[in-house]
Amino acid sequence: MSASVKVGAEVLSAAAPAVIVPLTSVAADDLVAEVRGAVEAGADIVEWRADHWLACHGAGSDGPGLTEVLTQLRQAAGAVPVLFTVRTTAEGGAGPEGDQYTQLLESVIRAHSADLVDIEYRRDGAQALFTLAREHDVPVVASYHDFHSTPPAEEIMAILKEQEDMGAGMAKVAVMPQTAADVATLLLATARHTERAGIPVITMSMAGLGAVSRISGHVFGSAASFGSVGRASAPGQIPVEDLKSLLDGVNRATAGS
Repeated sequence: MSASVKVGAEVLSAAAPAVIVPLTSVAADDLVAEVRGAVEAGADIVEWRADHWLACHGAGSDGPGLTEVLTQLRQAAGAVPVLFTVRTTAEGGAGPEGDQYTQLLESVIRAHSADLVDIEYRRDGAQALFTLAREHDVPVVASYHDFHSTPPAEEIMAILKEQEDMGAGMAKVAVMPQTAADVATLLLATARHTERAGIPVITMSMAGLGAVSRISGHVFGSAASFGSVGRASAPGQIPVEDLKSLLDGVNRATAGS
C-alpha cells in the first residue's frame, strides 16, 4: 500500500497521483489569472514559485506585499491547496539565498499562509525549518534538484530517505538525464524506495528525454507530476490538460494489474 499525506481535502499518494501546476507570473493580477486557469484545467495543487515574484519586486519583499498575494492566490484557488516555493539560484530558480531564504520560509510557516511549503533540504538551517513547520502543522515538500546529471539509484534512495528522516511530509527529487538509462535509474530508485517509504515521494527525470517519468512515474511510486499552464517552470513539463489525459490513459492500462 502506497504512503499518503492529506493536504486540505487532497490526499496525495501514488495510487491517485496529483497534478501540480506552478505559477510563475510576476504581477498579482496575472498570478490570480494563472491560478484560475490552472484550477479550471484540473490542477490538484497549485505551486506559487515566489522566487520569480521576488526577483522582480526585490528579495526583501517578504512582508505585507507577499502575504497579500498569497491570500489572493488561496482565495482564487478555492479548495485546491497552494504550495509555496522559493527556488534558489543554487537549485535552478531565482530566489534569495542564506538568511533571506530562511526568514521568508519562517514567516510563511508561522503565519500558515500556504497549505504546504517547499524546503530545499540541503540548505543550512533546513532542519530548523522542518521542525518549525511540524510545530505549525504545515506539511513540507523536501526538495532536491540536479540540473546536470542523474545520481546512481542508491544515492537517489539515500536522498529520499534523508528527507523523510528530517520530517518531510513528502520527499521530492528531480534529476537531469543524459541517457535513457538515466531515466530508468530514476524510476528504479523510486520503485525500490517506495516499497518501504513512510511518506509519499515525488520524483521526475527532466527534459524531453525524461518526459516518460512525468507520465508514468506513479506506476513506480511517485505521488505527483508537474504540469504547465502557459510557460513551463522546468524543462520537460507537459501542458496540464495533456498530462491529465496521459495519466488517465496509463491508469486505465494498468488498472487491475
